[in-house]
Amino acid sequence: MVEIRDRSGEFMVDKDMKPILKATKCDLCVEQMTGPSCQRACPHGALVRVNLNELDAFARWLKR
Repeated sequence: MVEIRDRSGEFMVDKDMKPILKATKCDLCVEQMTGPSCQRACPHGALVRVNLNELDAFARWLKR
């Protein structure tokens, strides 16, 4: 979530003067050699990025 700005570059706020936040698209932590930090931080291994062009690997992961 990031604070958004209006066309003049000023931060937009709600009626309570709190910054308005907007979800941003995930960049998969491209700058991190270890990959997406959300995947590394998942305590149960439930979050895994898969390449759907490699369905055999996906099937093996499902059967674990």
